[in-house]
Amino acid sequence: MIPRAFHPRPMKLMMVVGLTALLAGCGSSSFRVDYPSVPAETTAGWRVADVRVAVPETLVVSEANVFIPKADIVWHGDPEGDRKAQVADIIRQGVLAGARGLSGGQKVTMDVTLERFHALTPRAFYRSPAWGGVNSIVFNVTVRDASGAVLIGPERIEADMPAIVAADNPPAEVFSVPGGQSRATLIAHVAAVTRAWLNLGPDQRVQIRRVGG
Repeated sequence: MIPRAFHPRPMKLMMVVGLTALLAGCGSSSFRVDYPSVPAETTAGWRVADVRVAVPETLVVSEANVFIPKADIVWHGDPEGDRKAQVADIIRQGVLAGARGLSGGQKVTMDVTLERFHALTPRAFYRSPAWGGVNSIVFNVTVRDASGAVLIGPERIEADMPAIVAADNPPAEVFSVPGGQSRATLIAHVAAVTRAWLNLGPDQRVQIRRVGG
């Protein structure tokens, strides 16, 4: 007879409880959408000429397929390649889309510096409990006029968002995206947060209570 302490079923239960505790412990930091809203009267005269995204060399990239890699950039939603360039493109497209409503006469450039882009790994997608994942995105934006003079910024934008995990029973097509989150979804989220920051759309500021990330 197998001793109760080593019975497979109790061991499986212990693994699940342990995983939940791990995710809760490592992901218990504050997740949120937050930004200093730019007054509408300030943005009314702007029209975006360009968005430039910088990814500092100091940011650490991880390809490790573990629950919560210790890194600044974690992204598995594109084929293997330059992760910094891939996430920079997501941020650039999102900010451009969010600023599309600016139609004033003053051309401005938005210089974006990425601070964090931490999406789910495939392992976290498949093994996390329901409603247990967060995509953590943080960047800073400085707005400049045509001469390069700073109009506002740098302003820190936190654009975290709840992630989809397998336990949420998502549509079948989600399973084809490593990490469970498509580029299009992330771009749309960054766009919505950017619009809100520029006072062009509904306020997106919210606290996110989930584990993981």
